[in-house]
Amino acid sequence: LDGADTEDRIREAVSAEGLMTIHTEEATLEDIFVEYAGRGLAG
Repeated sequence: LDGADTEDRIREAVSAEGLMTIHTEEATLEDIFVEYAGRGLAG
């Protein structure tokens, strides 16, 4: 959802019939670490 067309894609999905729910998820500290370090702490 980081693309230039994100707003349009969300608007299209919300206006479509059949959409029941939208779930969002916050990034964890591990997610952020992996993004910047390129690997997890374990293994």
